[in-house]
Amino acid sequence: MLGDMKVEVRDWRCTSDGTLAGSVLTLDRGVQNFISFTGASLDAAVAAASRNPSRLMGIDESWGQPRRGSRSQYHRLSPSAEVIQTFCREDR
Repeated sequence: MLGDMKVEVRDWRCTSDGTLAGSVLTLDRGVQNFISFTGASLDAAVAAASRNPSRLMGIDESWGQPRRGSRSQYHRLSPSAEVIQTFCREDR
Protein backbone atom coordinates (compact mmCIF):
# COMPACT_ATOMS: atom_id res chain seq x y z
CA MET A 1 0.00 0.00 0.00
CA LEU A 2 1.13 3.53 -0.78
CA GLY A 3 -1.19 5.66 1.29
CA ASP A 4 -4.59 4.28 0.35
CA MET A 5 -3.43 3.09 -3.08
CA LYS A 6 -2.72 -0.57 -3.72
CA VAL A 7 0.62 -0.93 -5.49
CA GLU A 8 2.67 -3.73 -6.97
CA VAL A 9 6.47 -3.81 -6.83
CA ARG A 10 8.11 -5.94 -9.49
CA ASP A 11 11.42 -5.62 -11.34
CA TRP A 12 12.34 -2.43 -9.42
CA ARG A 13 9.10 -0.69 -10.49
CA CYS A 14 6.23 0.41 -8.26
CA THR A 15 2.93 0.55 -10.16
CA SER A 16 -0.77 0.90 -9.48
CA ASP A 17 -3.08 -0.47 -12.15
CA GLY A 18 -0.15 -0.44 -14.59
CA THR A 19 0.74 3.23 -13.91
CA LEU A 20 4.04 4.23 -12.31
CA ALA A 21 3.19 5.00 -8.69
CA GLY A 22 6.50 5.68 -6.96
CA SER A 23 10.12 4.78 -6.62
CA VAL A 24 11.76 1.82 -4.95
CA LEU A 25 15.27 3.24 -5.33
CA THR A 26 17.19 3.03 -2.06
CA LEU A 27 19.74 5.70 -1.16
CA ASP A 28 22.66 3.28 -1.31
CA ARG A 29 21.57 2.18 -4.79
CA GLY A 30 21.29 5.84 -5.78
CA VAL A 31 24.87 6.39 -4.62
CA GLN A 32 25.97 3.34 -6.62
CA ASN A 33 24.13 4.66 -9.70
CA PHE A 34 25.73 8.09 -9.30
CA ILE A 35 29.20 6.51 -9.22
CA SER A 36 28.39 4.29 -12.19
CA PHE A 37 26.80 7.03 -14.32
CA THR A 38 29.31 9.81 -13.59
CA GLY A 39 32.56 8.13 -12.57
CA ALA A 40 32.49 10.10 -9.31
CA SER A 41 34.43 8.84 -6.31
CA LEU A 42 32.63 7.19 -3.41
CA ASP A 43 33.38 10.26 -1.25
CA ALA A 44 31.86 12.63 -3.84
CA ALA A 45 28.79 10.43 -4.30
CA VAL A 46 28.18 10.17 -0.55
CA ALA A 47 28.51 13.96 -0.20
CA ALA A 48 26.05 14.44 -3.06
CA ALA A 49 23.55 12.18 -1.29
CA SER A 50 23.97 13.49 2.25
CA ARG A 51 26.06 16.54 3.11
CA ASN A 52 25.08 18.67 0.12
CA PRO A 53 21.28 18.21 0.48
CA SER A 54 21.42 18.91 4.23
CA ARG A 55 23.30 22.14 3.52
CA LEU A 56 20.80 23.16 0.84
CA MET A 57 17.90 22.51 3.24
CA GLY A 58 19.63 24.46 5.99
CA ILE A 59 19.63 21.54 8.44
CA ASP A 60 23.34 20.74 8.40
CA GLU A 61 23.83 22.38 11.82
CA SER A 62 21.23 20.15 13.50
CA TRP A 63 21.38 16.92 11.52
CA GLY A 64 24.26 14.59 10.84
CA GLN A 65 26.96 16.38 12.77
CA PRO A 66 28.93 14.26 15.25
CA ARG A 67 28.35 16.43 18.33
CA ARG A 68 26.11 16.54 21.41
CA GLY A 69 22.54 17.53 20.63
CA SER A 70 22.75 16.39 17.04
CA ARG A 71 20.62 13.62 15.55
CA SER A 72 22.87 11.43 13.47
CA GLN A 73 22.81 8.37 11.29
CA TYR A 74 26.07 6.88 10.14
CA HIS A 75 26.31 4.18 7.55
CA ARG A 76 29.36 2.04 7.04
CA LEU A 77 29.68 1.32 3.33
CA SER A 78 31.67 -1.21 1.39
CA PRO A 79 34.00 0.07 -1.37
CA SER A 80 31.13 -0.63 -3.80
CA ALA A 81 28.72 1.55 -1.73
CA GLU A 82 26.73 -1.28 -0.17
CA VAL A 83 25.50 -0.66 3.38
CA ILE A 84 27.37 -2.85 5.86
CA GLN A 85 26.24 -1.27 9.15
CA THR A 86 24.02 1.58 10.31
CA PHE A 87 24.46 3.54 13.55
CA CYS A 88 21.83 5.95 14.87
CA ARG A 89 22.00 8.39 17.75
CA GLU A 90 19.87 11.15 19.13
CA ASP A 91 21.26 13.09 22.07
CA ARG A 92 18.86 15.22 24.07
